[in-house]
Amino acid sequence: MALRLLIIEGYVQAKDVTIHFEEKVFQFDEYAQLEVWCDGFCDTVEKISLQLLK
Repeated sequence: MALRLLIIEGYVQAKDVTIHFEEKVFQFDEYAQLEVWCDGFCDTVEKISLQLLK
């Protein structure tokens, strides 16, 4: 989230950001969105919330 905000506010250019996750490479577009979102990538809050609901 914070990285997306930095891109949107112009502190960082999307073309300068590359994320590596489980042998995959992701890049943000000019709107600070990712083309692909894989299971397990940045889903910690969701997993914790599900644990709390049990």
